Amino acid sequence: MKHRLVTWKDIEKLVPPWRRGEPEKIGDARIFSLERVPSWSPHTGQPHDFFRLKAPHWVNVIALTPDGGIILVVQQRHGIAMATLEIPAGLVDPGEDPEKAALRELEEETGYIPREVIHLGTCYPNPAFLTNLCYTFLAKDCTHTGRLSRDTTEELEVLVVPAEEINSLLTSGMLGNAMGIVGLFWYDLYLRGIPWCGDRNMRNPGGADESASEPGKREYHEGSAPRRKEKKQ
Repeated sequence: MKHRLVTWKDIEKLVPPWRRGEPEKIGDARIFSLERVPSWSPHTGQPHDFFRLKAPHWVNVIALTPDGGIILVVQQRHGIAMATLEIPAGLVDPGEDPEKAALRELEEETGYIPREVIHLGTCYPNPAFLTNLCYTFLAKDCTHTGRLSRDTTEELEVLVVPAEEINSLLTSGMLGNAMGIVGLFWYDLYLRGIPWCGDRNMRNPGGADESASEPGKREYHEGSAPRRKEKKQ
C-alpha cells in the first residue's frame, strides 16, 4: 500500500456520519450529564441508541517558573480513591474562553500567574462517549502571588520539580493522569519545534486555527489573570 498524507476529507469519505436525532438527557451528575442519542446507520438505515456523557471542556497547564521548574499539584482523586501527582488542570466554565480558564485554574490551585501563555494543543479526551475537548496551555515565567481560591473539596499541595525529572516521573508511573500525559506530550513537541497548527477548538480538524484572532503567545502581568466571582457548589 502506498503511503500518503491523510486529510480530513479522506476520513469523512472512509466513514460517513450517522444520522442523529435529538439527544435526550436521562441523568445528571453535576460535572456531567448522561444523554441518549437516537442514531441511524448510513449503510443499513437501522436505528441504534448511543449513550454519551456531556461534560464541560477541560484545560491543562504546563506551568514553568523562571528558573526552569515545572509546577505540579498533589491531590486526592476520588475516582481511584488515592492521591495523584499531576499538572494543574480544571474545568472550563460555561461561556468561558479556555485560555482564561487555564489562567484562572492555575492561580486558584497554585497561586502562580504567568507572564506569557501559549496554546500547545487540543484533543478529544475520549470521543467514544465524551463530548468535550481538552486544551493544553504553556504558562511561562510563572511567579507566585499567594492568591489561592480553591473549592471546599480541593485539598492539594503544590510542588515545583526540575524539568529534567519529568521523564522519570512519567516512566515510573508517578505522573499517571492520561490528560496530563497528553499535555506533556504537546509540550515535548513544542520543545522540538513542532507547533500545533490545527484549529484550537477542533471545529476544522486538519485546517488552520479559525478560533484565535492572534494565535501564539500572549503576555500577562501580575493581577491580570481572571478570577472566579463565585465558588462552585
